[in-house]
Amino acid sequence: MNEEEVLFEIPYINEVKVITSKNIRKYGYMSLATAIRLYFRSSALVKETYKDTKGKVKEVIEKNKKLIPRSAQAKEEISGFLKTISEYKNKINTLKHKIKEEEKKL
Repeated sequence: MNEEEVLFEIPYINEVKVITSKNIRKYGYMSLATAIRLYFRSSALVKETYKDTKGKVKEVIEKNKKLIPRSAQAKEEISGFLKTISEYKNKINTLKHKIKEEEKKL
């Protein structure tokens, strides 16, 4: 009787293996598709919230710029003034260099 039981069990085991492999593939594909959907939806949500918060931050910064005292704005103007002076210095140095090169040629 052991031989008969073994003969009946082997086809049953093979069928179970086939059915489980099919189910594993099916649920694997379903889980993969779900994961991809979640990824795209979450990325879209993150982009959307990023744009919203970026706009809100810009509004707050602009609002705070209006509240900055005049002395702080004067400091910004001074830095702009220093920037223009440094640009003029660079231009003068390039002119000096060109003049020295011309003198060497003569």
